[in-house]
Amino acid sequence: MDTSQRWVFELLVDGTVRATAPTGGAALPSLGTARLSRIDVVTRPADLLANSAVDDGWRTCFVGLSVDGREYYTWKIGLAASQFAPATRTDPGEDGSVRAERRSVGSASDPAVSFSPTSLDLSSGPRGLSALFLLRSGTLSELALCGQIDRHPGVASYPRRDLLQVFQDGGNRYVMRTDGTLSVWGINAVAMGIGIANIEAAQQDPISPGRVPSSSPLDVAGEAQGAPLRGVVMVTGGAEAYSPRALVRSTDATLDGSVFVWGTGLPTPRPIPGISSACWIAGPYVVQCDGTLRHVTVNFSNGTITSVSNRTVAVASPIWRVRQLALPTTGAQGQVTRQFVAVGQDGSQFALSGSTATRIP
Repeated sequence: MDTSQRWVFELLVDGTVRATAPTGGAALPSLGTARLSRIDVVTRPADLLANSAVDDGWRTCFVGLSVDGREYYTWKIGLAASQFAPATRTDPGEDGSVRAERRSVGSASDPAVSFSPTSLDLSSGPRGLSALFLLRSGTLSELALCGQIDRHPGVASYPRRDLLQVFQDGGNRYVMRTDGTLSVWGINAVAMGIGIANIEAAQQDPISPGRVPSSSPLDVAGEAQGAPLRGVVMVTGGAEAYSPRALVRSTDATLDGSVFVWGTGLPTPRPIPGISSACWIAGPYVVQCDGTLRHVTVNFSNGTITSVSNRTVAVASPIWRVRQLALPTTGAQGQVTRQFVAVGQDGSQFALSGSTATRIP
């Protein structure tokens, strides 16, 4: 797929997917009677592409989860395929013959309720594609995307059923629980929001310095020493990798609708000054509950927030949601550009760039 070409995938309210291909592009394979609850796209790591014995021309992977939570669908975007065929192997590797397939992930009694795909391409160390799935039972499962998989952080084991959402930020993985707290493990402890004491302990680990193993995930820290961050209803990536944000609901009016941020240079999460009444977050964008869209960037170092830029994005419609896509940068191997699309309450769509919104026809 030439990354200069533009694809548009729309998940409709009836669970069907509408795909608009560039001129001459292959159509989305038939989903048959399947209906999806969520769709996403993820980039093929450039290093795997450069060293692969098979380059069949794809650069981006489409992934969708069925409404019943029992199957997920992947397609190497741009390659012709008539339908999503049943997978023939348990754990596929590179295979140029596999273009579009569907795989089992849950069951009728234990369906998948959340998933988070990722593409990791580090200059040294882990790289690959994978999706982290959360089943209703609280089981976590890591599965391949488009024939490629990377198990860099591992999968934590939780003997509990109160898990609500999973999220991946580079090589770090987060699980949100129904009590509004977050657990995290992964390869970059300094960006996990676990507090300076836990970071220092992880850096002294003689086996894997700087990494929190999946066997002992830690709580994301709250402002009070020794207490976890509470009231989290949503966690998402920031403007760049390893700068996640969390939307908090609280009976404390000063915290309700606030957005916490953390990352390298800010080991303990802090609320972003000037942000309140938030109902949705994605990257540097905050959707307020009245539909106002704001572009908010934050700088921090040495444990404190040093500056905040908070600008209103002018749009013709109150905004409902913002979606974040990580796509390959045109002409730049191994680089990923985070792109954002706002969806208005009337169904209109806007491509976002900083504080500028351009309506998508």
